[in-house]
Amino acid sequence: STLGVLGRVDEARTKIERLATSGHEPFASYAQLAYLLLGMVTEDSELLRTKVVAVEELAQQIEEPLWPLMILHGKALLAELDGDPATAVQLYAESEAMLRASIMGGNRLMYVSTLRPWARAAIDAGKLDVAAGCLERLLMMYPASPVGNFEAARLAVVRKDLASARKHLDITLEMWRDADPGVKAVVEARKLDEQLREREATRSIVGSG
Repeated sequence: STLGVLGRVDEARTKIERLATSGHEPFASYAQLAYLLLGMVTEDSELLRTKVVAVEELAQQIEEPLWPLMILHGKALLAELDGDPATAVQLYAESEAMLRASIMGGNRLMYVSTLRPWARAAIDAGKLDVAAGCLERLLMMYPASPVGNFEAARLAVVRKDLASARKHLDITLEMWRDADPGVKAVVEARKLDEQLREREATRSIVGSG
């Protein structure tokens, strides 16, 4: 999944394929989960659609406590990609409840991977109070989280609070100052920065007039 985030998708697929065709368990089964994770980080809806089903079938045979959580995450992201953020919000809520009840319930890093997309989907679904609650929890744990501050900036823009949007987005941009400019998250942050600058300029002109 790390290679997928870095855009090295072909390299990631090659490594996973080696696992899948090794003929040895549990490596072949774990390869299906690796494909699911790759589909999540690359937002490949067709890969997600196929591997959610494959991992769900495997989860009935292999007792892995985190697999049901990954399956729910995959379904939630698939709902987002299919243009149904309201369903995604419901599924992320279920995954957060499952996380709290799991052996990883005390792992704060796991909550970032749940609260951030939950907030993202909630913003897109117009459930702004839900998004605010998710982001409050995330930023309480990790105040400098670039993804958390990015979503907080998005939420502030929707609420027309440009000062708050600028504060949160500046944190994100600073954290990603030396990041690969081609990474999707960085591209999205810089695009939001351009849009926010346009709004700030418009407000400044209106205010001075």
